[in-house]
Amino acid sequence: TGSDTSSSARSAVYRFYNVKTGAHFYTASAGERDFVIQTYPDFQYENVAFYAYAAATAGKDAVYRFYNSHTGAHFYTISAGERDFVVQAYPVFSLEGTVWYAQAGEGNNATPIYRFFNSRTGAHFYTASAGERDFVISEYKDFSYEGPKYYVWTTP
Repeated sequence: TGSDTSSSARSAVYRFYNVKTGAHFYTASAGERDFVIQTYPDFQYENVAFYAYAAATAGKDAVYRFYNSHTGAHFYTISAGERDFVVQAYPVFSLEGTVWYAQAGEGNNATPIYRFFNSRTGAHFYTASAGERDFVISEYKDFSYEGPKYYVWTTP
């Protein structure tokens, strides 16, 4: 009967790898995804990374995206406190707003988003893959593991 486009439907979140900065970029917007593909050849499209909600629903919190004008990378957080701290303490970070909605805690068949800090570049890395998390812990000593930060889904 067609796809569910209501606020209760999960939407794809797309991942890109920036070959110049070594950082990843995520967007839940198909329009932004297509614009990045057409406009920024340094961004390699890696497909759907995970699924989240496009609109606020019960038990879901906003995930905020920042742009770091110093590193050219983006930072993502579900924590309003962390968002406010970054706004106050780091003027090189521009708050771009809410990009999707996810869960702050476990449950509902959700998968953790694991976050790392890259001490060499000053950027963060995010993954919903436990295998990728384990590989980064094992192979990339410049990446400090910060643990799961929020929860998303592997299916729509």
